[in-house]
Amino acid sequence: MKNYELSVKVQKAQDFLMRHPGVGFDGDFFSMNFNYWMVDVCKNDVYKDYFQKPENVEVTLYKSNEYLSDDYIKRYDGMFEKFFDKYKDEDDDDEIYVTYKEVFGYEWKYDHTYYKGEYDFLKYNKNEDLIKYILSKGKADEKEAEKIASYYNMHYNSFQGGTVKADSYEEMIIKIADDVRENYGNYSYEDFLTQEEKDNHKNEWLMKFKDLNDGSGHSEMLTNPKYIRVEDYELNQRWFEWFTTTDYCKENWGWIIDEEHN
Repeated sequence: MKNYELSVKVQKAQDFLMRHPGVGFDGDFFSMNFNYWMVDVCKNDVYKDYFQKPENVEVTLYKSNEYLSDDYIKRYDGMFEKFFDKYKDEDDDDEIYVTYKEVFGYEWKYDHTYYKGEYDFLKYNKNEDLIKYILSKGKADEKEAEKIASYYNMHYNSFQGGTVKADSYEEMIIKIADDVRENYGNYSYEDFLTQEEKDNHKNEWLMKFKDLNDGSGHSEMLTNPKYIRVEDYELNQRWFEWFTTTDYCKENWGWIIDEEHN
């Protein structure tokens, strides 16, 4: 890539995804919550695996057009019926696989490559049994018990977040960030801090340093008890509460809301 403006745009998209409380997975989006693959296609938009020979490429033809794109329907109109008797396994088959050459009259030939990328949105899953066990010891309140339990069993439930298609890797990252903004909010972890927490983080550091006073000039790093530590899983929970109020969640993930409130 030799485009500085594009490079900056991609890096901003990456930072956004890493810091989003619904997809960031404790600040690690790209290794924990992101899959992508390259797709080689011909001018008819039929893909071929890189290890596959052109003469072995097949086209999938469907009986029903209910979930197919208008372009697909137009391109393969009448093809299912034409090849059904030759390629069917059973009389009630809903799809058949026909050699590319029979469909188009020539062998598959490379035209271009595109990228597909997909990600999940995440919901922290509390270990209720472990929390109850910690509470039974009588040494922690419910909030402290949940935090302790998270150290031993950090677990998120993953749900299909979105899929994008792009002509380049860089465009794919930008499109994923746009998809997250649209459906899961234009947020970072910091947006779900309370005002008290925000003010505290302006004035206090997570760690403090104490001079060893031994002539070495070295200091000891200690936890700062005044610092209000907020874990990423807590911010994910706050984000999820917001997410359940959105029309997108209600329309597509209503059962999760029902599960939360039952």
